[in-house]
Amino acid sequence: MNRILYTSFLLRAGFTYIQAQTSTPPNIVLIMCDDMGFSDLGCYGSEIQTPNIDKLAENGVRFSLFKNTGRSCPSRAALLTGHYQHEVGMGWMTAVDKHRPGYRGQITKNIPTIAEVMKANGYHTYMSGKWHVTLDGAFDAPNGSYPAQRGFDRYYGCLSGGGNYYKPTLVYNDLDRITEFPDDYYYTTAITDSAVSFVKQHPTNQPMFMYVAHYAPHLPLQAPAEYVEKCKDRYKVGYDVLRKQRFER
Repeated sequence: MNRILYTSFLLRAGFTYIQAQTSTPPNIVLIMCDDMGFSDLGCYGSEIQTPNIDKLAENGVRFSLFKNTGRSCPSRAALLTGHYQHEVGMGWMTAVDKHRPGYRGQITKNIPTIAEVMKANGYHTYMSGKWHVTLDGAFDAPNGSYPAQRGFDRYYGCLSGGGNYYKPTLVYNDLDRITEFPDDYYYTTAITDSAVSFVKQHPTNQPMFMYVAHYAPHLPLQAPAEYVEKCKDRYKVGYDVLRKQRFER
């Protein structure tokens, strides 16, 4: 396991990977963008500016086929375990435990997460962002399925599937719930800053696995005013024109 480098590029909570042999355990960073179409990336023809992702694509591999389960948390369960979603109890959403196999509303304890596997192979494991594979009714107190209980050494983010970017609910730092936020708080920035802080605190002589799972661009599509103003004129030509231009690129 620790000799295989998994490079993953995720779209609409779907995923695929390539494998390459390495002589030493690599540091691995897995980044998820939520509910994003593949053509929303500049390297796939978008008018949206994604220079850092484009740079990764230019120096790596771009895939032309991927699959997902059509829903957020079942796709995440498959990503986090390497198993089909029904096999790990996440056949539907986290909204309810239907008390029948395949539909328990969270990942079963019987199958390890990627973080648990990586940790068993000598990795330090970190996660920042959206979890969305714990039963909604268990959000108020850890029930064994929180990120910090499923293999991640450190965690910052929301357990829920979506919400306000400026005042998110159910935010946890490891197993401690956060209820107060600064006036300039923005969830996308907080996710990124937390991931960066984990990297800075990580011992450099040990391999690292980092999972960064953004809300964005999941609804309600809230963005700071300066970014909205910067992009407004770009969209005045209308959807049909932009669609044609994307397709041609």
